[in-house]
Amino acid sequence: MKKTIERAPGESVAAPARAPDMPSARPRMDWIDSLRGLATMLVILFHASVVVGRHGLEPWPPLLHLNHLFTPFRMAMLMVLSGLLVPRALAKPPRTYLLRKTGTLLYPYLLWTLAYGLLIEPAALSHVKLWMGGSYLWFILFLFTYYAWALLLRRVPPAAIVLVAALLSFLSPENSKYEERYFFLMAFFFLGHMLARDPGRIAVTDDRRLAWLAIPVVAILAAGSAIAGGINYKIELCVPVGIAILLVIGLARRHAEGGLWAPLRFVGRHSIVFFSLHYPLIYGLIALCLALGLGSVPAISAICFVVPAGLCVALAWMRERHAVLDYLYVLPL
Repeated sequence: MKKTIERAPGESVAAPARAPDMPSARPRMDWIDSLRGLATMLVILFHASVVVGRHGLEPWPPLLHLNHLFTPFRMAMLMVLSGLLVPRALAKPPRTYLLRKTGTLLYPYLLWTLAYGLLIEPAALSHVKLWMGGSYLWFILFLFTYYAWALLLRRVPPAAIVLVAALLSFLSPENSKYEERYFFLMAFFFLGHMLARDPGRIAVTDDRRLAWLAIPVVAILAAGSAIAGGINYKIELCVPVGIAILLVIGLARRHAEGGLWAPLRFVGRHSIVFFSLHYPLIYGLIALCLALGLGSVPAISAICFVVPAGLCVALAWMRERHAVLDYLYVLPL
């Protein structure tokens, strides 16, 4: 059976079971996989609730409100988790670093953007916008560019990059994807990088007193987001969002390495499979449900969460057992 090494959300690297020329791997931080898996499932839940709008249906309000509870934290947490892996990645030679990120991020982004265009928006294939993050895969493209910035700015303190990115997000046009959102998420990516450079910073999250201080902040922000219809990518709220992420990291470090979290760890290890496939599956399932005469939005949303998640689990399981399937998600460079 093939062994895979996961790096960041949407990124996995196939590797032989033994690599005598490489230094022995550090113990795996299972809590990162658990949190990545949780965030991935929240992304699928979000799309299961909103993609019905592309078929002329109104999203089911209770599910929409549930998603809005997590809106301030979901993507920011994925970025912090990715940033935590930067110092170890930068320990490799620059050429190896760039090839690895190209094969594990840019390659699947381009491949599945092509698939998305062919299956869902054929007319958009010739438009630059589609290839510059115009699909559901924008997150992977952003992540690739952040890793590129991490290499170019490797001698700049991550804290300085966090501050500059936060300022640029604040100065950007309201609700702009490639300005406000881009720099907001960049700030959290480099926050993860900053935390990872000093293990003592991550250890602070183990202090249970932090949880008691953070819970009210998180609850107020989540409730406010649900009431407001979703609060996202607002750098003015970076402090409570950061507190929420630190709270979740602390809880995960203490509790998310047990057997009960194994399913989420599996999702986290194979997040590229889930990110690549879930949206086309949801889109196709909605069309199938409508063609079969099923018009209940709650039922359609439930189907569009359970079925794609289950199919992605099956495909990830197959990927572990059939090396050729890895080329759907990773290009070994």
